[in-house]
Amino acid sequence: MVEEELQEKHVPFEVLKPNSHTEVGTQVYEHTRNDAIAVVCDMSPIRHFRDWMENQASPLFDQSNIPLIQIDAHNVVPVWFASPKREVGARTLRPKINKLLPDFLTHFPEFQGNHKDCITNDPIDWKSCVDFLDMDTNVKPVSWAKPGHKFAMERFHEFCNSTTEGLKNFDTLRNDPNYKNVCSNLSPWINYGHISFQKLALEVRALKKHPNGTASYIEEGK
Repeated sequence: MVEEELQEKHVPFEVLKPNSHTEVGTQVYEHTRNDAIAVVCDMSPIRHFRDWMENQASPLFDQSNIPLIQIDAHNVVPVWFASPKREVGARTLRPKINKLLPDFLTHFPEFQGNHKDCITNDPIDWKSCVDFLDMDTNVKPVSWAKPGHKFAMERFHEFCNSTTEGLKNFDTLRNDPNYKNVCSNLSPWINYGHISFQKLALEVRALKKHPNGTASYIEEGK
């Protein structure tokens, strides 16, 4: 789990439970304004995420002279570099991304963490977090996808090493519904931040096998 990995690196980890979905940005500001030198957040194009950070939190941090830095951890090439305008489709956008890909598809520096004397917070009460979400328990969890970076990489290696379906035939069969495992099926882990596509693209390229499948996989995911 992310919590355990951060504790090993002596990095505090906290979960906020906003009073209302309309107050998320305000609560982020209230929670950090007394101690933060800077605040870094991920960029999301979803309307309510942008409202939280750009309309609610950003003006408050500006007033307190605390830099609010937004990064694009979803894409290999950040959206603000990919194109200065709204594109009509992938046909016009892909050449621009391909041109910039060598500049951004680079290895991440190793995460060092904090000094061992850094004080971390108490363990998260995950039951209270689940209760806060008030989820419909009639909808059961999927059985084939377990959360966490470890399980994401297990599925990725299955995809890369399969001799029948997977990377080997990804370029020709990825849109064929008769082959359920020809795609990586890593969307749950990528979409929720358990693994980045940039790491997967670097790893699949380093394998140096199935060149057509590799090129197609990177093309589809970037």
